Amino acid sequence: MSKVFIIGNGESRKKVDLMQLNMMGKVYGCNALYRDFTPDALIVVDGGMQHEVYTSGYPIKNKCYFRSWTRLPGIMFDTIVGSTEFEHEGWTIFNKREDRNSFVFNGTDPNQMKRQHDHYTSMGYDQKTIDELLSKHHRWITWCEEYGDDEVYLISEEYSGWSAGPIAVRTAISNENPTDIFLIGFDMGSSDGKVNNMYKDTDNYLSSDAAVTPDTNWIQQHKQNFMDYPYVKFWKVNPAPLGTDDTCKFIEEWKDIENLQYTELKNLNSAVDFGWMM
Repeated sequence: MSKVFIIGNGESRKKVDLMQLNMMGKVYGCNALYRDFTPDALIVVDGGMQHEVYTSGYPIKNKCYFRSWTRLPGIMFDTIVGSTEFEHEGWTIFNKREDRNSFVFNGTDPNQMKRQHDHYTSMGYDQKTIDELLSKHHRWITWCEEYGDDEVYLISEEYSGWSAGPIAVRTAISNENPTDIFLIGFDMGSSDGKVNNMYKDTDNYLSSDAAVTPDTNWIQQHKQNFMDYPYVKFWKVNPAPLGTDDTCKFIEEWKDIENLQYTELKNLNSAVDFGWMM
């Protein structure tokens, strides 16, 4: 009987001993988790986060799944990147090329950036305001190793628009064929109405003053997983009893899902050991 732990980055996982989980089953994680822990697989879907992870060197020896990660030959660089009409300070983010001969180009299209710049200019915005508005957009040029020289695997475009957590679930099921999936750190809400994330106020994440991220897509995508894999037992691990706050809320859209059970973090070991008999 195989167990897989899917680690989200909600703040409820602060007290989770990830090393202990690693001794009980496979661990799949999302995005910046790699900064603190090495899971069996890391799922990353955003261009900026992919650039960060790759530039750190993490994927050279550790399994990662990236979306829209298309390597292009270095001889195409000047044609694709160097000849663009629009440039803006801080918009293009590079890593070092060194002796690498291929790159990945992600982020906001330069033509779109130019249209936005021209639009803001025509609206009469001052340059400082335009700079601030455009600073929210980037393009990332990631020089990378050749195929086979790193551990990056592609996420199917079938999951375009999906979040990292639900993709991690599907990837884990495909790779590990587990009997049980434990969802840890998927809070679906916030206790104070502000963004709920372990990595807020760091690169590629929102500030702690930002509003809580809407959970509609997460709820629907997880529900799709529950329904598509009825033979897998899913456990939503909460930090406290149901109803304590929005991080522990009962998800109305999941009420008829028979292969889902809520459990508290303090009961996680019992759930892993004794499962559906609890």
